Amino acid sequence: MRRETITVLAVITVVACGAAAYTWLLSDSHKVSVPACPEAPACPEPEPAPAELRCGTRFVRYVPSAEETRWIDGIEQWQWDEQAMCNELNRDIIQQWLSLAALSQLGEFSEQVMANSAQAGVLSRFEYEVTCGNRTENVIRYIEPLMVGLRHPDVMCIDRGQVVSKGYLVFQPAPAPTTHELVYFDMGASQWDKGGGGNSQQYLSRVFALNGFHYKLMHMWDAMQRVEYEIVPIQYRSFYHYHNSLANANEPENNPFLVLEKEATEDDYVVVKLDIDNASGEMALVNLMKSPRYLKLVDEFIWEHHTSWPPMKPYWDVSMLPVNASLAQSYRIFSELRHLGVRAHGWV
Repeated sequence: MRRETITVLAVITVVACGAAAYTWLLSDSHKVSVPACPEAPACPEPEPAPAELRCGTRFVRYVPSAEETRWIDGIEQWQWDEQAMCNELNRDIIQQWLSLAALSQLGEFSEQVMANSAQAGVLSRFEYEVTCGNRTENVIRYIEPLMVGLRHPDVMCIDRGQVVSKGYLVFQPAPAPTTHELVYFDMGASQWDKGGGGNSQQYLSRVFALNGFHYKLMHMWDAMQRVEYEIVPIQYRSFYHYHNSLANANEPENNPFLVLEKEATEDDYVVVKLDIDNASGEMALVNLMKSPRYLKLVDEFIWEHHTSWPPMKPYWDVSMLPVNASLAQSYRIFSELRHLGVRAHGWV
């Protein structure tokens, strides 16, 4: 989605084809339940929004929470001392964060609760202006703070078993294009319902459906997997593409961003996930994505940045990591992307 794009905050006709009924967010204060179609091929296309309802959205700024700011200021000092990081944990803030993350993943928002959490220094936020004719509305969307290890906070000090938990992620997508069509690119895709850190494809399809989106296009990359098409739900197969190769910024035939530029538009809601377990290859892809040519297309970016952070040593081959692959570097990259308007999340 372009940073100044077409969106709508009004009732439009949508369907949840081939899936369970879900809640469609029509605006910050209005939501309705939409029944599912019994069979995907028979589902009607969503009706376009009337011309008078088409609106322009502009990303204004990213505002980190007080807790995120505290961690950004201290991470350079704390990152190599696990006990020091444990001492900095605020359990009240973490409990609020995780509770709100669970609601967001179900598409169940209370704007007042979210706003209260932001005032309490818990969640960070993106601010937008939505203009329809002569009327301009300020819209806020929340996101998990950048803190601890950019994954579930209990991984450190409390429960290593949370290392693949996604319970920390706060999904409240930016004001969407008129069609609510989502383009999904997954580099390190594994299979629909499984993966080294748990599945990404099935999980994200559910989360975004519950947040009112339907998939338009899906491209997967994974050199280690052969796709099992029979487990991909039928409603996705006509636009599901699997590349049995390693995503590579330096090889045109394996460069996902060349495909993205060709097949996505700025009116699509674009989600990019990256986890290829190759630190130098990942950094090359991130640097490529940050160029204006591609960044204007990306709305959400989900990435497991492999670093030398001590609690992750049992899970990563840190001998292959660049010397500057630190948690402090992760904070800088994710913070930069958020300030550019991209909803950047750490991954598992």
